[in-house]
Amino acid sequence: MPTAVDLWELERTNPARVLTMWRGEPLPDLDRLTDFSPQVEGVRLQLFDAAMRLGELHITEGRGLEASRCAERVLLTEPYLERAHRLSIAARLVAGDGTGTAVAVKRLEKALADIGVEPEPVTAGAKRVDAAGSRPVSES
Repeated sequence: MPTAVDLWELERTNPARVLTMWRGEPLPDLDRLTDFSPQVEGVRLQLFDAAMRLGELHITEGRGLEASRCAERVLLTEPYLERAHRLSIAARLVAGDGTGTAVAVKRLEKALADIGVEPEPVTAGAKRVDAAGSRPVSES
């Protein structure tokens, strides 16, 4: 049975609760109705933001695996979102996963190359890791 969601309340809802309600693309029945495109995109962005906020909270609590799941959930739908890539890198660093960190950095580099853009300044810092892939390298 579908759960009713007040879209105006979605932004103020606990991010963990929002993610339990996320079942893929929001409002798929409205895809054909271009008049509703801005509203559908707004819901998508709210879902992404909730996942990212929850992942960032997990990072502050040292819960890298949970943060990684949040990042991956967003990246499945929006593979070019730099903020999600940064969360993925940070989550793997927090989890102590050097190999996973290196893979996340390479994935970010490929995504940026695919669309032909330079990384945002904060992304450039996040993707610089030492050879072991275990900690950020300071900019110098």
